[in-house]
Amino acid sequence: MEEWYQQVTNAGIAAVNENKIKRVVLISSLGASTAPNLGTVSYCGALEVAFDNLSTNVLALRPGYFMENFVQQAQSIRENGKFSFPFDGNHDIPFISTDDIGDAAARYLLDETWAGHWKLNLMGPENITLKDVAKRLTALTNKPIEYVQQSFDKLKAQLKTLEITDKVLQELVDLHDALGDPDGAYATPRTPEVCTPTSLEKFAEQKLLPLL
Repeated sequence: MEEWYQQVTNAGIAAVNENKIKRVVLISSLGASTAPNLGTVSYCGALEVAFDNLSTNVLALRPGYFMENFVQQAQSIRENGKFSFPFDGNHDIPFISTDDIGDAAARYLLDETWAGHWKLNLMGPENITLKDVAKRLTALTNKPIEYVQQSFDKLKAQLKTLEITDKVLQELVDLHDALGDPDGAYATPRTPEVCTPTSLEKFAEQKLLPLL
């Protein structure tokens, strides 16, 4: 995955230079540039650094955890009334809809008034614990839904079924370990500009409940 991120970075920089692009909006990650060995979060940091070496205007959007990750859990929710991630149930997470990320990217690509190199965290409307997510989904569906924390051993076993290399496996484990750190990326303080509009309930009604 590190090599893939580097290929994307090189292609993007070449496109900017060859076409004299005036404004670039990157999709990065909350916590980018904070530490090494954070899986793809660290690779997003390297992406930002590479683009900051350009003379063009660059904005790096740093979103939190995608609400769309719940879509992958739809079958388990429907059949077993359970969903799982390798995070503590009391770990509060800045869930964000990918629609809001796309809207922010479009807004800044169309806006010709900004300049320079800067970063913008995108953290959804609120931080939510996974236990609270279970309560909210229970209320929305009128059926009991439970959050079950997945062990890292089980996560590794699940990832191995994808027939990925040991290096990619470790990169994904590092990513989940970093995102679950209570003092890590998701401990980023909230300020007004980081908030985006789509609530967990709105996301669920639009994208998750139809699958249930």
